[in-house]
Amino acid sequence: MTHPTIRPATHDDSEDIRTCIAGAFAKARAEISDFPDVTFGIEESIAAGLAFVAEAEGRVCGALTVHVTDDSLKVEVVAVDSAFRGFGIGRMLMEFAVQEAKRRGVRELRLRTHILMPENVALYQHLGWEVTSEDETGVNMAFKL
Repeated sequence: MTHPTIRPATHDDSEDIRTCIAGAFAKARAEISDFPDVTFGIEESIAAGLAFVAEAEGRVCGALTVHVTDDSLKVEVVAVDSAFRGFGIGRMLMEFAVQEAKRRGVRELRLRTHILMPENVALYQHLGWEVTSEDETGVNMAFKL
């Protein structure tokens, strides 16, 4: 596999992003009855400059969407095409999110993952994120800069 690159998403990427996200979360959507539609708002994120894609071998292999406030950057969606899992693309996207937060001058990153996805919590903790709270459906996490 060629080394993936990350770039801002364009409108032309919207279907590839949807396909990537749908594939990445297919298992969760099948197993978790209240799993939300994580493809909602893709076009708005692209238009706002808050969506990014990882590309390898001429195709979108990962996607990241964020939301920025005065004091934080929230990772809305991070997804890796199932055909590209195991190559460190998820880690690369999360590291990119940290760099994006620094570039935007915020001091904290936040995310929320489903409580029935403990492998995500473990991965994010491995990357330096901390659990800040939990409820019946989700785990909130933060990464301080």
